[in-house]
Order: sequence, then structure tokens, then C-alpha cells
Amino acid sequence: MPKNCLKGHRLAFILIIALCMVLVCLSGCSSEKPADSAESSNPDLTKIADNLYETTYTADFDWGDTTTPDLSGFSCSAVQNGQYRGRNYDWTYADTDLCVIHTTVTENRPHASVGVADMSFILNEDGSLNYPKLPFVTVDGINDAGVCIQVNVMPYGENGEISHTEATEDDLAGARVVRYILDYADSVEDALALLTDKDIHSEMGNAEELHWMLSGPASKTDSTIKTVVVEVFPDGLHITENFVDDKPIMTNLNVSNFDGTPDTVGLGLGYERWQILDENFDQANSVMGTFDLMEKVYFSKMYDLYGDRFWYSEYNGTNLTKYYDAETLKSMLGEDTYNFYMDNYGGVYYTSALWDGEKTINGDISKTGILSPSVERVAELYNAQSMEDGALWITIHTSVYDLENLTLDIQVRESQDHLHFTIA
Repeated sequence: MPKNCLKGHRLAFILIIALCMVLVCLSGCSSEKPADSAESSNPDLTKIADNLYETTYTADFDWGDTTTPDLSGFSCSAVQNGQYRGRNYDWTYADTDLCVIHTTVTENRPHASVGVADMSFILNEDGSLNYPKLPFVTVDGINDAGVCIQVNVMPYGENGEISHTEATEDDLAGARVVRYILDYADSVEDALALLTDKDIHSEMGNAEELHWMLSGPASKTDSTIKTVVVEVFPDGLHITENFVDDKPIMTNLNVSNFDGTPDTVGLGLGYERWQILDENFDQANSVMGTFDLMEKVYFSKMYDLYGDRFWYSEYNGTNLTKYYDAETLKSMLGEDTYNFYMDNYGGVYYTSALWDGEKTINGDISKTGILSPSVERVAELYNAQSMEDGALWITIHTSVYDLENLTLDIQVRESQDHLHFTIA
């Protein structure tokens, strides 16, 4: 149950793009339950705030069921500074719920944990909820050994497409990785060994792949906090532990290929968010300091429908061939760059690799109006959603984990209230 409410303050601004997901504001507490919670398969959910539920699992999960809900898109930022992990989870505005999940130790589950699940991933076509899948869509959490893990998206196919056609006994769907590590890992070393033994794949189709930030005791004999990023490519796991500026930061770019410059962002997103977290890293020296840092990368700051702000690398997927003829693009970007993108990606895409000082950030591409049609379409799509200040993109939740005290503080959406949780 929540221990106390802390105060903070929040702003708003925004961006665009479509896929769907999301969640939540915080205010008062109640004992309400979802309307269909009478089904025998439901966990005992308690509503503790608007769009936020809480539940405790004391029984084992059915890992034998290898099916998993299809994931839609989401975008995230993360930073690990010593014992503090800050994490934003965000995407386009919607009215779905989050659930804080506590688990206890069982005969087959060595570790208790607390984490956050996205209930939009367990929606059936008729709008009902597939509750047995709820634990498996936990997106961040910490266990009683101090192992903390979260999932972010990353570019699809940048390092080769991952083909997964049938389930095996070693199969582990990407959506289940967070739950698997929380339940079974004693340390970072142990977690990596567990993942190395699995055939991990994403459920996100041709949208995105997934990657994970993993922190905790380095090993069973070394309690020093260690942080790595785990990415899955066709040739296996890529583990990054030597971060740019020695600062563990993960947005939506390929961390294993990234050297801190736009040229190595590839088809990913989040270069500006990475810069902000890098420049203000030392602020994450307490729970509240970490919340304040994560506020600097709220997605609602990305684009103001009624202003000028725009985080350029968040618009990487735009196919410029839809807006320009070939000769214009060759003139803007150079013939070699044009041919490279046509040959390798079937179109010329606006990515960080195309940055060229004044030409793109302050010049031709940013001023041509190619952004406004998408903004207007998304605005029209969501104009019935009570968007404060025209917000199309919102931070669904911000989690701050304290790895030494084994706690979770969560802020749902961009409210001023934080709630505090401990492991069951």
C-alpha cells in the first residue's frame, strides 16, 4: 500500500506520432476495482488513485503458457546514478491503467518484488482485460536482491531482423523479460546468465525491438551496484557496461553502437533526451533529485501545438520521399546520402544521421512544413481527449527506484503527487 505522498511540480509541451498506449493521473485513494474484476481469474486489484491499481501475488505464475499480449509502441528514458534509477514511460495520450504489482516468495519463485505493469497490454478485442497476462507486462521493477530492470523500445532491424517463428522450451518473449528477471535473478551476473540461456524475441512486429537496463549487485559475492544495457540482435545478446561519459543512460537508441554523437544514433530516437540526462546526471543523487531530473525529459515538453519547440531526433521515422522529389533531396542531402538511404531502407528518412548544422535543425528540413501535417492529423485524432494545453504525448508514469532501500516511488502521468511502495 502507499506509504506517503510527496509533492513535485510539472509542466507540459509535446510532439507527435501514432501507435497507442498509456495511462494515468494521481489523486485520492479508494477501494474501487475494475468493472469486470469478479472473474475468477482476476487478481485482487485495489484502486489506489486515478488510473492506478495495486495487487499482490502470493501464488506461482503459469510460465508454461508461452503466449503473450501484443505490445503497442512506447517510448522511454532511463538513468542510473549509484543507488537511484529514474525512468520515464511515455507515448501518445490514452486512458488506460497501470498496476503496481507486489510478489511474494513461493516454492518456485525465489524472489519477492515490486514493479509497474501496463494494463493496456492485456486488453482483449472486446475491451475486457486478460488478467492472467498482467504480471507478464511488468515494464519496470525491483526485487528483494536489489536487482532492478526496465524495458524500453529501440530501432527495429538496425542490426538485422530477429526472426522467431516457433516457441521452444528456451523461448522468452520480450514482454516477459522484466518479470523473469525480477522473479529469478540474484545479481546482474546471474540475470545475464539467465538471459543468455533464453531465446528472446520481441512481439512488436515491424515497429520496434526492445532493450533493457539492468542494475543491482554485480554478483553474489560482490555487492557493488553494477548497471548494464541488454540488447538482442540476431547474433545474440549485446551487453553494454561501458557507457558514454561513464553515465548509464538509455533512451530509444541503440546503446551498444552509440558513442554520444548524432552520427551513431542510427534509426533510433531520443538523442536530445540522452543529452539532457547526460548534462544533468549528477542531479539524480536522491529520490526527489531523480524525479526532478526525469521531469526535464517529459515527453510533453517535446512539441507545443501552439508554439515552436520540437525535439528533432524524436521524428526520425519520417520518409522524406513523401515530401520531396528525388532531385530536391539529392540537393539537400547529397547524392551519396540519398542513394544510401534508398538502397538500404527503401526511402530517404529523416534521421539524426542526416543532421547538417543549420541545414536541418534550423534550416531547410525543419522549416519546410513536413512536420505540421502529422501534428495536425494526430491533433484531430485526439482532440476529444481533454488534452491539457494540446498535449498529444504524455509521460504515462515516472518510476524512481532506490536499490539500497528496495523501494519504488511512482508518479502517474505528470501530476504533482508521488506514491511510495515497498516490496510485499
